[in-house]
Amino acid sequence: MYMVKSISILELQLDAKNPRFILPDTGESQENIRKYLLEQEDALSLARNIVDYGGLMPGERIVATKENGAFVVLEGNRRTCACQILVKRSLIPLDLVNKVPVANDETISAIRNVDIDVISTREEARRFLATRHIERAKEWSTIAKMRFCYEDYEHGHSVSQISERIGLTVASINKYIRKYKILVRGINSEWNEAEKSKLFILDIKPDRLLRMFELSETQKVLKLYFDADHTLKSNLVEREELDEIIHIWTKKAFIDDEMDTRTEFGEYNEQGKSSGACSFIMHILSKYLY
Repeated sequence: MYMVKSISILELQLDAKNPRFILPDTGESQENIRKYLLEQEDALSLARNIVDYGGLMPGERIVATKENGAFVVLEGNRRTCACQILVKRSLIPLDLVNKVPVANDETISAIRNVDIDVISTREEARRFLATRHIERAKEWSTIAKMRFCYEDYEHGHSVSQISERIGLTVASINKYIRKYKILVRGINSEWNEAEKSKLFILDIKPDRLLRMFELSETQKVLKLYFDADHTLKSNLVEREELDEIIHIWTKKAFIDDEMDTRTEFGEYNEQGKSSGACSFIMHILSKYLY
């Protein structure tokens, strides 16, 4: 069940637990979420549309739940963010101030207070919003789909449940979970501060790394497979060595710019003339390939 409530747009809290949101290491503050939504989820364009239209377009209400005394937005974070920065311009990140149009008094009056649907719990909201997600998931970026499937799976939902929730095929969800697990394994390994600055997931091109694990030659030589929990494993090298391979290729792809989507697995040569991605992991392959 839900109830309709009229509330100030500034009282609404953006959802730091939304699995689609990929926030920087500086934390899940409202400021970081707003910056993410404006830069990565096109909330900036939405703000411009609201100014052009003179308010919110007619349609579905924002959906929220009450947590720790605050109303947290479960559906409509982009709309909430866009309205908040128009009503209170001090909320706009400094580097984006000049890109956000100034709303007139009539528009501000129209969006200052909104009607929201308040649902008692997040779990109840999941069921309530399932049909919306099925349509909107088609518009998500690939990295957002990967993150969403991974997070939902890590929170105990089966692949079938995720499929019913957002309308993607089981095969697609399996693929997204596996890919994101490899990314997490690489990005969350040990890096210095300079290296970490180049590994924010929204700034990288994941296929520079992930494509290498999809190549038939990589799978054949390293004897790769995924276990029942979608974790990449090898029947050739030890777990720690596979972690090291992922770490090395992550560095070559995103930090050193020595791997891209055209890089081949290559050939191992024990005389030191290995080619392609093999040349970066010779010290590991030399233990197993003769």
